[in-house]
Amino acid sequence: MSCGARPLKKSEVRRKGSRALGRLAAVFDASKNWQNRTAIPVWLHPEQAEKARVDLGALRETVLFGLPPLGVAIAFVEDRAVAQVRVHFDPGGGNWSYVGRDAQTFSMLEPTMNLANVDQRTVLHEFCHMLGMLHEQSHPDRPFEFNEEVVIDEMRAAYGWDEGKTRVNILDKSPQADATAFDEDSIMLYAIPERWTVGDYEVRPDELGSALSSGDVAQLQRWYPGGRADGNDPGAKADDRGGEREQLPMHPREKPVPPDAVLWYVSVGVLGALTLGLLVTSVFARRRAV
Repeated sequence: MSCGARPLKKSEVRRKGSRALGRLAAVFDASKNWQNRTAIPVWLHPEQAEKARVDLGALRETVLFGLPPLGVAIAFVEDRAVAQVRVHFDPGGGNWSYVGRDAQTFSMLEPTMNLANVDQRTVLHEFCHMLGMLHEQSHPDRPFEFNEEVVIDEMRAAYGWDEGKTRVNILDKSPQADATAFDEDSIMLYAIPERWTVGDYEVRPDELGSALSSGDVAQLQRWYPGGRADGNDPGAKADDRGGEREQLPMHPREKPVPPDAVLWYVSVGVLGALTLGLLVTSVFARRRAV
């Protein structure tokens, strides 16, 4: 298992009222989908990417061509302040993403996705979470049952997960999911060893593909209709893929930039002004001395 989920703290849940929120490391949570015919601004942490030796150009291509044509655009931006999805590259932070618009719940100083690995399957898996997809094993009609005690014990030993985290990430079914038939080819499904299940059901690692299944594509296009066939990003400018693309408006924020983020920018501005003031004062003082 390489993608982790973290339930939000109670204080974070209250900020969104009674709507269930959470981070889940094709089943779709339609309550978290983005507004169609808009562009989702995504920021990739440049310093962390450089330190982790991540080729950001190749990563963008993986996302734009690995996802199907959709009515929502993935718009990569350079300004963290306008981004609603912020991708970090902490090698020790695991692979995870908040689901859909849950990303808007957090300050622009916080990551909403982390990629410890940037292979195609991991990148597409996490970006599908960002679009609202859940793990396939959370399917309400999955064709197997977990041997829960074994899974809980192994995840505690391997990753230090407590029972609650294991249930959120692996064991729990999603009661509010909008799901097609269980899809063993979904990019949202993990390898499942036979010892984890009651009976002889298993999904071997060599059975997992690195591309979205036809079921994944159908579900995404159902919720984000109207995409063009010349790439995922209808909000992008013309490039070597040919053709001028439709310009979509940026996705609206559900709430203003959180106060802690505003305070951070104000603090930086004040500090810069004070530094400049001291510098000017120092120069004039020297001139007087001369």
